[in-house]
Amino acid sequence: TAKKTYLRNEIDCSFNEIIKVIEECRDELLTTVCERADEKLLPLADQKKHLDGYTSQIQSLVDFVDQSTKSGSDEEIVSVHKQLQHKIEDEIEKFKSVDLTPVEVPNIYVQVLCTAAEIGNLCRKKTSVVVTEHLKCTAEGAGTERAETNMPANLTIHMQDHEPHVSIKAVLRSSVDGSVVHANLEGEDGKNYLFSYCPKMRGRHKLSISVNQQPIVGSPFNVFVDHPPNQLGNPVQIIDGIDNPWSIAISKSGHLLVALYNSSCVVALNKDYGKVVPGGTKVLHPVGIDVDEDGSILVASLASAQLMKFNEDWTLAKVVGRKGDQPGQFDNIKRVKISPTSHQYYVCDSGNNRIQVFNRDLEYVLSFGKKGSKLGQLSWPTDLAFDQVGNVFVVEFNNSRIQKFSPVGKPIVIFDNLNGPLCIHISGKFLYITEGHRISVLTTTNGKHVTSFGELDIPKGITTDADGFIYVCNMRKNQIVVY
Repeated sequence: TAKKTYLRNEIDCSFNEIIKVIEECRDELLTTVCERADEKLLPLADQKKHLDGYTSQIQSLVDFVDQSTKSGSDEEIVSVHKQLQHKIEDEIEKFKSVDLTPVEVPNIYVQVLCTAAEIGNLCRKKTSVVVTEHLKCTAEGAGTERAETNMPANLTIHMQDHEPHVSIKAVLRSSVDGSVVHANLEGEDGKNYLFSYCPKMRGRHKLSISVNQQPIVGSPFNVFVDHPPNQLGNPVQIIDGIDNPWSIAISKSGHLLVALYNSSCVVALNKDYGKVVPGGTKVLHPVGIDVDEDGSILVASLASAQLMKFNEDWTLAKVVGRKGDQPGQFDNIKRVKISPTSHQYYVCDSGNNRIQVFNRDLEYVLSFGKKGSKLGQLSWPTDLAFDQVGNVFVVEFNNSRIQKFSPVGKPIVIFDNLNGPLCIHISGKFLYITEGHRISVLTTTNGKHVTSFGELDIPKGITTDADGFIYVCNMRKNQIVVY
């Protein structure tokens, strides 16, 4: 009974919080709609002022004529008549120059970005309210979502009705450098308009589509532009003076986090200029680093045989590990990576030839692998990465290969014929592997070699940012090289 009462009270509290948020959203929505309605009615109000002004002038003219005809002499009346004719002609000309066509007031479309499935989260998440105007036409096609640099991307704009005279504009703007690409009209039949564009800059973009200067439904569209591996070549940036970098990750705020082995610290760098920014901490010989979606940072310390978890402000949250071969112990700990699906932490325990898995509280979950060269066996695993469904790709330095496992460690396939691979990163459908003095690119599906690039000296860590730029720790040259 007590438990039922407690649960009922909890439900009542949650329900009241939901109602409160909905009421706040309603008030915000009404305020926004009223402001937008006032904005749209402003042109009509200006026209009304013009008409009121002319009405006042005409009334003054009538009063003047009426007074003159009652009190003036014959000569004064004739003079007033002439003045009246000139005045009427002047006012008619002025009146003709005023555009009294009513200004169109577009329909106001109100969209509350909250579905029924999300109602349960309303007490924790702020509902977004968007007020916009749009025409009844849509856009579809690969070009509204994804494209590749230097390759044409297509999209089709559908009109609800046949429009013989219509002005359509589609403009792609880069979030990286602000550059703009205008889409070209390739063909149309009055209802369907085919456009194409050819982006030059990789990364995140906004595609704005307007018809008769009004945005269509969904505009602007979020478009990501991939940079195909075969277009990679010379670096776009080199950050010098980085002392013996071993591992690299991107923080939640977008900074580079670099594990410096010799300096026994992790530093935060501005990824555009390579300058040190606030953040980072002292860690004895750090060799691995990754960032969780909540901003917390994981660091693997080789010297202390520990996995450390820091809060986003770099306060130490938890630590696990010491030298050994038991669960939760490490021998030559290397990289740590976070699964995008389970959000568990996978650690390369190189000396024990295994991968250990921990939950977010750094509690041991499972391990897989043992020394050997057969399927399912490992020999000196140095790094790992995940595909979109959580499969694990493990780099084996001694076996010169990549081995693919299921999220729980079931072996799937081996990609071999590599030359001393050290580190790995997955972006889209490609594996980026540091080996020897270069980076090799393989497909995630069958390990087929796509291309190799770079002139590096012991490349250690590798990662990509949200715009697809590749960051490599060029260890012996004390550099971060950007492709």
